[in-house]
Amino acid sequence: MKKILNLLSAVSLTATASASVVACGEPNDNGGGEKPPKDDLHKLNEVFVDNTIEEIKVSYYPNSSSDGWIHSIYRLSIIEILDNNYNNRDSKISKVIGMQYMSNSLQELSTLYSENKKNENFNNLSKLSEGLEDGENIKENFEFKIDIIHADLLEANNNSDESKQIVERMEEGYITVLIKSLIITQK
Repeated sequence: MKKILNLLSAVSLTATASASVVACGEPNDNGGGEKPPKDDLHKLNEVFVDNTIEEIKVSYYPNSSSDGWIHSIYRLSIIEILDNNYNNRDSKISKVIGMQYMSNSLQELSTLYSENKKNENFNNLSKLSEGLEDGENIKENFEFKIDIIHADLLEANNNSDESKQIVERMEEGYITVLIKSLIITQK
């Protein structure tokens, strides 16, 4: 009988020790190592489901050193795309952040990119001025990419709470925008 009790106590002690080793640490801390990557980020193709814009009109002044017309294309595109997606039931954009915060945060990217000239897709917009004639110039089915890079978004918005919320809830990458009719009036 004494041998059976010793055997049972040894088995019980081993089971208790194993359970406490498994249970130590914080929940979801991956055994005390680095946290696993978030898999709950909203995918860009689920957030931006409608990236088509019917028409954008901008003015271009060839003798001006300002690239304000590029800002206009970029910012107007963002406003139109956001409007399309916040009004689309299939989009998950409203789960990321409110429209005004998203709009303000994404529009700040144009300032960052024009001052630092470090974004290829933004800089490619300047090529639109090549071959423009005086008056109205129409580019049909114009496509360009808007980059959503977390580090740039945070930098452009001075690490605002809103930009942090976007980064925490939406993956980075780029969206392709189609402007069916881009009207550039050269003055």
